[in-house]
Amino acid sequence: MNVLRTSRSLFLRSFRPSIFSIRNFSKAALPNDVAFAFDIDGVLIRGGRAIKEGTRALQFLKDNKIPFILLTNGGGVHESVRAKLLSTTMQVDLKEKQFCQSHTPFRTLTNKYKNVLVMGGFGNKVRETAEAYGFEKVITDVDVLAKRGIPFWPFTYLTEKDLVSAQDFDDTRPIDAVFTYVDPVNFGLDLQLLMELACSKNGVLGTQSPTMTEGPDIYFSNADLIWPNEYNVPRLGQGAFGICCENVYRALSGKALKCTYYGKPHSVTYKYATNVLNDFRREMNATTPLREIFMVGDNPASDIRGANSFGWTSILVRTGVFQGKENSEQYPAKHVSANVWEAVQWALTHTHKGTVNDSSANGRISGRRAFHSSSISRLQDERVENGVVLLPLAILFIGRDLALISAAFVLRLAYFPKPLTMRRFFDMGIPVTEMHPTRLSKWNTALQLLLLGLLTVEPLIDLDIDGLKVALMYITAITTASSGLSYVFSKKAVKILTKKGSKAL
Repeated sequence: MNVLRTSRSLFLRSFRPSIFSIRNFSKAALPNDVAFAFDIDGVLIRGGRAIKEGTRALQFLKDNKIPFILLTNGGGVHESVRAKLLSTTMQVDLKEKQFCQSHTPFRTLTNKYKNVLVMGGFGNKVRETAEAYGFEKVITDVDVLAKRGIPFWPFTYLTEKDLVSAQDFDDTRPIDAVFTYVDPVNFGLDLQLLMELACSKNGVLGTQSPTMTEGPDIYFSNADLIWPNEYNVPRLGQGAFGICCENVYRALSGKALKCTYYGKPHSVTYKYATNVLNDFRREMNATTPLREIFMVGDNPASDIRGANSFGWTSILVRTGVFQGKENSEQYPAKHVSANVWEAVQWALTHTHKGTVNDSSANGRISGRRAFHSSSISRLQDERVENGVVLLPLAILFIGRDLALISAAFVLRLAYFPKPLTMRRFFDMGIPVTEMHPTRLSKWNTALQLLLLGLLTVEPLIDLDIDGLKVALMYITAITTASSGLSYVFSKKAVKILTKKGSKAL
């Protein structure tokens, strides 16, 4: 029993590390001077549900202390709220400071503006977010409608709940700036309100400037024309609202609307995100400078365009807006991946390669080369890893077979008819024993073949089968050891054809 217990512990000690290194990178080989930025919708989640490869990618980076942020053109709530919601959805512990929503950089403007109007979203969430950022006085569209009455915009009906959330304000005080935090729910009301202020005299409601150019500063948190959800066709985003505002203002004044866009692909957002990532690395006591940031996104016009322009390495995934077979024609990425986990694997094995030029032709060529290089690299990695994993199993298989062969020779020696000579002993024409495979042994052979087939095709399929593979390895290992013992306890496994010590006729 002690021998069996020792053998078991030695086997598990050698087998367990190999199992948990499946499709993993060596920590020593991981780069320590890179960081990641991920879009959320279409990359990590779709229609409010987690994309499983997203959970895997984030947990891997978190476990290996590789800094990452979530750089999204979404928003409408404070980063702390979004962190809790997405942590639950992704089943990964995420921190508030890892979220860079499209309106997050607005917090840097609190010293510049005091009395501000905010738009977008439901209820008081946007107001609460702006107040948390530090703005002194925050007004919403519902506040204005409640204060000015239905004639201000007769096409919107205020519910009792709306009226409860409305707050009084001094409507003779100039509004310093207008911020659209997220896609407007009251599209028509917000369009009317923003146009009135854009054409106002010094940002006072109910006034009109002769030049229509004295209104408050206007900010949009992103310019996304469309965005993906569970519906099969992308939906209009805040960018559509911005386009409407610009065109209506031009029709009213004959001039271009002076406004500022934040969010991707605008550089102000990428500068802010770079500072956040550098802060992360300082907290991790990083000793090397940040050399490369990978942007993983699904929208070529925002994610990829912005990353390329700012000098980040762009990776385009096919789980959201982009569904092309190769690369984006207009805004080609450095690399195209099927999903975010594949993107992370590619990035960690292709660091410091630089970014693409704006040339579409160069981008397409670069995308194809990167795709083929990634496929070959993945196949090679899988073969090496699977080879390492199979080593302890192979030792077990061979050990069992050697034990059975040794037992067969011992039985042949014990029951060999006299006279016993070397020549006669190795003459297989003299039958002494017969060994028949047990039922467990047959099942074990089938499991070995199944495992071999699974490891062979794994690099060629885009499925996460680590759980199945680990389970099959344990089952195969257990049945291998058990099948060896089954020859001892099965009466039909071994048949003696001669009597011990008998003489040959």
